[in-house]
Amino acid sequence: MLYLTAHSATTITNTNALLGPLVEDGGRAWTRALLPDSPAINAGSCADIAGNPVATDQRGVLRISPCDIGAYGHIVWAYLAEGDAQLAIMRNLDSPLARCLVGYYGFIQTIHIIVLARAAVLFIVTGRIAFPAPPPLEGWSPQASHFLVGLGSADAVTAVLSMAFVVGYFSHARWRIWLGTLALTSAMCSAVVFAYGTIASGAWADNLLEYLSLLVAFAPVAVLFVMFGLWVIEGRFSESPADQSDNNV
Repeated sequence: MLYLTAHSATTITNTNALLGPLVEDGGRAWTRALLPDSPAINAGSCADIAGNPVATDQRGVLRISPCDIGAYGHIVWAYLAEGDAQLAIMRNLDSPLARCLVGYYGFIQTIHIIVLARAAVLFIVTGRIAFPAPPPLEGWSPQASHFLVGLGSADAVTAVLSMAFVVGYFSHARWRIWLGTLALTSAMCSAVVFAYGTIASGAWADNLLEYLSLLVAFAPVAVLFVMFGLWVIEGRFSESPADQSDNNV
């Protein structure tokens, strides 16, 4: 059990610090998050012992006054319920869940490219669009067909970028941040447009099983999109080596 002794304008001694597990949250060293009831929250100084302003915490995340004691700046909205840290796993970019989701994302985008290539060949040969966009009973109109071809082409580019992001994620490349943001945002926007168009056309009612299979396959990607947003907003991507283990609280 750790206890606080803060060398700042405010000092709290002999008090349970209420810290989360030691994880790589970004920055030059691993940190332990402040749990929602930690007495260190809003109890520190936004300046060092010499009185110089400290704009960010150890991870590079912006400190917001009143500041917290220690190397980790608490973000209140990251918890769903007071006293509980149920988002701790989602907020760790190297957790088994994160690795599984990123790996799955690379796998599903590989399958996506194969399915799109098959659909493209079928369209060129027959002029028809089938899975992954099975038509309503009356078929796709010429306008809808051309729109779906354009959307599929954009999806193919997104899939290639997504696979590059997956490689960058596992190799801790610095460009994984902006590439992941681009690829995941593009994938989510495309999915929303695709879902809206196919539902409005009545295609779902006539091909419910096929579209439900697409929805189930894409659901983990939506979870990854939310997690990635948390990582970016909280500055959890580290540009320093992943095996650093020094920690200041």
